[in-house]
Amino acid sequence: MSIFAIVMRKASWTYTLIAIAAMATSCRGDHSSAAMKAAAEAGHRDALEVMALKPESMEREGGVLAIRARETELRDQGFDSCAAAYSRAAYNVIDSVLNAENALR
Repeated sequence: MSIFAIVMRKASWTYTLIAIAAMATSCRGDHSSAAMKAAAEAGHRDALEVMALKPESMEREGGVLAIRARETELRDQGFDSCAAAYSRAAYNVIDSVLNAENALR
């Protein structure tokens, strides 16, 4: 099974966790602290997994695209704030890893 397939399978868990957190606090929608925290943690975790892959590999590139797809899916489902929290956390990890890798060159 390819890394991309594994990452995409984990995407369903990401959506499920964020949806549960958002529904549990349905009065406040996706702006709730629980939903935002779940989205940020998922973004951080997903980015760590992707950035652990070999630099400049197709697997890593596919993983980054999967993160972007998850962000878009969250927005399409009406979870704009969660999508922003997810992507912000993911891109912070991605930027940090890329900066560290570039410093080593």
